[in-house]
Amino acid sequence: MIMLIGFVMMAVLLIIYMALIEPNLLVKHHVWLSGEIQDEELCIVQFSDTHFHRHCSIRKCERLMTEINALDPDLIVFSGDLMDHYEKTPQLAHRLPPYLARLTARLGKIAVYGNHDIGGGAKDVYPQMMEQSGFQLLCNQSVVYEAAKVAVLGVDDMLVGYEDRTLGKQRLQPYQILVSHEPDLVDDIDDERTYPWRSELSAVDHAKNPAQRRTQLPQRLISKRRYCAVCIKWDRYDFTAASLGKSAAAGGVSYQKKKQHIENRKGRPMTQVLYLMRHGETLFNVQKKIQGWSDSPLTELGIAQAKAARCYFEENHITFTHAYSSSLERTCDTLELVSDLPYVRLKGLKEWHFGIYEGAPEYMYPFGEDEMFFANYGGESKQEMRERILQTIQSIMKQEDHTCVLALSHGMVCKQLVELYAQSDDMRNTAITNCMILKFSYENGSFCLEERIDPCEAYLDRFR
Repeated sequence: MIMLIGFVMMAVLLIIYMALIEPNLLVKHHVWLSGEIQDEELCIVQFSDTHFHRHCSIRKCERLMTEINALDPDLIVFSGDLMDHYEKTPQLAHRLPPYLARLTARLGKIAVYGNHDIGGGAKDVYPQMMEQSGFQLLCNQSVVYEAAKVAVLGVDDMLVGYEDRTLGKQRLQPYQILVSHEPDLVDDIDDERTYPWRSELSAVDHAKNPAQRRTQLPQRLISKRRYCAVCIKWDRYDFTAASLGKSAAAGGVSYQKKKQHIENRKGRPMTQVLYLMRHGETLFNVQKKIQGWSDSPLTELGIAQAKAARCYFEENHITFTHAYSSSLERTCDTLELVSDLPYVRLKGLKEWHFGIYEGAPEYMYPFGEDEMFFANYGGESKQEMRERILQTIQSIMKQEDHTCVLALSHGMVCKQLVELYAQSDDMRNTAITNCMILKFSYENGSFCLEERIDPCEAYLDRFR
């Protein structure tokens, strides 16, 4: 009986702690660095995992802003998970930015993605919120503060994003700060083969063990400057056993599941991304003619469509490591308008070869004929075309450091890959319009169509 009463009391106290005490804890960690360059101080404040939700009071938000500003920071870094679940609390997208905008820092304010900033419908909203709040959002990007001799490298979320583990292999400034929502990237920093210089400061989160969630200080650090690195975080999800239960009750993913997800990825190739894009409108498109391996120039609208695609990639902070194009002129011209990156022309990305039907009116296209039809008239069978395309994109993505690739191709090529790798009928049935973008993930030799994007819907009017 006594044991039962004790168990009930422990359960009640645990619930009280989860509901009333733990969500309001504000945990701070202070780290001081010293070195050999200058004597002035630089205060860097990192905060993370606020997980604002429907029951979160504005007083709590105000308290956080006050605590941070009281430190008089030179640089503020937010390392992800601003809201708990955006779709359940869309009003926070308007309520939070005015408070975050109150944060002031001499150099600037930096943010990266956490998994909650991508899932739950927050992917398109989070960048806008950070911009309104005066934060610069880094997604596999860097920013340099030359006067302070500091570079900040922001990595995409490792759980649901596409992190670039090669970021920061070159030294940009005497001090480099690597910011990641997940702690596992620290393992790469410890490996001198991956990061020969390492980072002076690694701002990471999502670690249950405080030893894992740490500021990385290599012994080779030589600097005279003092850095105050302060991490402010509500101890709600990742640090205590009690928060695991609350996370599950709130419909989130418990730390153990997140940890297992990351552990499962260790030792395996990182997920790569292929952006496959159709060329802009051409003269043959306007004249309703079958193109295939024949060619025709881009129209004024086609040029505008390509510029719209460039806007989409730039405004979504998508940076390519490599670029490829079909050897046909219309795709090369489109790629040169979309990206300034040097690119490789590949015949394997060319359109379906339609034989003697090329240049004919589109109404002569033999819909419903067997897959060997064009092979009988000097062209390719459907199987030959598919094998050529699959061999080409596999050979592209198997190459080293091809983490984010842009490839320009054609309508029927895109259609075949949609048929093969789409996860739903809705994706399969959407028309492949000019400059349509198909986002594929590539892992362990397999492709998966993640998203279809029409950049012209949002950006074309800017160029008309």
